[in-house]
Amino acid sequence: MKKDTEEWVAVGGGGFIKWAEEGQEAEGIYRGQREGKFGPLGMLDTAEGRVNFPLHTALLSRLAGVSEGTEIRMVYRGNEVSKSGRTFKAFDVFVAADRSDRSLHASGNRAATRADEKREPVPEDDPDRLPF
Repeated sequence: MKKDTEEWVAVGGGGFIKWAEEGQEAEGIYRGQREGKFGPLGMLDTAEGRVNFPLHTALLSRLAGVSEGTEIRMVYRGNEVSKSGRTFKAFDVFVAADRSDRSLHASGNRAATRADEKREPVPEDDPDRLPF
């Protein structure tokens, strides 16, 4: 029987992220999803340990092409209104540039790499900075 607590892994518990504040972020290793009491939950291993978070429709869509084990960063953008007039929780999802799957971009999934995140828009009024 093992007695060293470093050889044991805790089960259950863990933190929970409630997407409430615009700009709220979570970063870590994406561990997929599971069914929760009120719908699907995502799982993320962060520096502080495993956390669970509700997979709102927009976030579920963003994570659709992200493989388990991928390093990600999620940013809650706040509530937005769709073209049909419905309010929804909007998110950006970034994957680590060195581990990004280029098929995410080809499939139309809006997951972006960290390189995309750092890219500055080209000012339209600067003739020296052409976009091609």
